[in-house]
Amino acid sequence: MKKYLVPLLFAAALLVSCEKQQESTQPVPKGDAIEFSMSSTAVNTKTSYGAISGSTQPINWENGDKFTVYCNEAFLVDSNDKNADYKVTTSSSGNSVSPDDQNKQLMWGGDGNHTFYAAYPAGHLDGNTFSGNIPTTQNLTGTNGVYAPLLSDYGYMVAATTSAKTNNAVSLVFKPIFSTIEFTVGPGPSTPVDVKGFRLESTTSTLAGRFNATINVGSDPTFSNFSSSAKAISVTFGNTVHIEKNGTITFTVIAVPNDMTNLTAYFSVDDKELAIPLKSGDDFITFRKGRKTRINASGALGPEAVQAGFTVDITSQGVDEYSISGQ
Repeated sequence: MKKYLVPLLFAAALLVSCEKQQESTQPVPKGDAIEFSMSSTAVNTKTSYGAISGSTQPINWENGDKFTVYCNEAFLVDSNDKNADYKVTTSSSGNSVSPDDQNKQLMWGGDGNHTFYAAYPAGHLDGNTFSGNIPTTQNLTGTNGVYAPLLSDYGYMVAATTSAKTNNAVSLVFKPIFSTIEFTVGPGPSTPVDVKGFRLESTTSTLAGRFNATINVGSDPTFSNFSSSAKAISVTFGNTVHIEKNGTITFTVIAVPNDMTNLTAYFSVDDKELAIPLKSGDDFITFRKGRKTRINASGALGPEAVQAGFTVDITSQGVDEYSISGQ
């Protein structure tokens, strides 16, 4: 009998192992899983810019976008984690949210209130603390004279809400935690120009670097620990951008979530650098965190503006509120 004991024990262990493996790959019970949605009445969500309409511009979710949700009151099956990643699926009928991994999704921990913190892109959330990094050099992509950095790189967004157990999806209202300035510039009527680069500098404000944000329910995030005092951002267009006379290019710069002022825009045009203080009248413009401002200086790169000492009228077209799209 002894010679059969080990094989039998091995077979029993293998059976238990297979059963455990089968259990671990079973889908999470749907009845207790927490479902999420993006509110149709909210402002601000992700992740590519839409068409400007008046004083608003949508930021659209794109198919496959992923964000992280943390909830201390929730639980994950077979895990002590309190956070899970979710992905967005877009369609003509609207957007939907599903777990990135069906076996790793948040479950209701009871009937009491649950507080949820969410952040985009996925992987930047630790409890209700978000960490991000705005680089000092930004690569812009685009066509037809419109250039922008990819929002999926550092177009950071956060959301927070409290909800008790419900049969409805928990609504997440995402807000941007970055600052944006969009420039429209050109040479004027006399001659075309070649733009080789651009730099934005401030004498007082931090424009780039790492930062932390505490996400709050019912109020804006609070920021801390700016690890850098970088007061300049440079952008590259990939290649020299040629602008015909009376033509323009439009491009966007993303900065840390910080009010910014005392800014000067430097353009590398042909073989010289043009410095344009971003003023409205005699006063520097203050650009608010979490907002976007459009600057129209269509003739600023031409010889007329240079000869006039840059008395070109650089007008802020107002602070644009981001708005939801496609919900």
